[in-house]
Amino acid sequence: MQIKGIIQRGDQKARDFGYPTANIHLDSYNKEPGTYAAHATVFGSTYPAAAYISKRHGAWMCEVHLFDVEMNLYGAEMTVDLLSHVSPIDPFESTQQMQKKIHKDMHDVRFFHNP
Repeated sequence: MQIKGIIQRGDQKARDFGYPTANIHLDSYNKEPGTYAAHATVFGSTYPAAAYISKRHGAWMCEVHLFDVEMNLYGAEMTVDLLSHVSPIDPFESTQQMQKKIHKDMHDVRFFHNP
């Protein structure tokens, strides 16, 4: 599946855990939400990425982390190719539990790209 959209500001929670994301609002989504290994194309270059798709505040959102890339992406158009579903959405009882899940998902996605 391919997602395409303009990158917008999010709440920057993942950034606090070391994984800044580019946020794309989705009009609809009909696959399983959760974390995906992905390729993201922005400014004419394609990067290995992790994508997290969830419904927030009644709207679908795709949050994309580009591995080992730091650049200002706000307002840019990004195309995201979802390659493999890595994990479902899990409820969290604490911030530490959420942080642990994000770290595990990022490890698993990085392994997908570099086995």
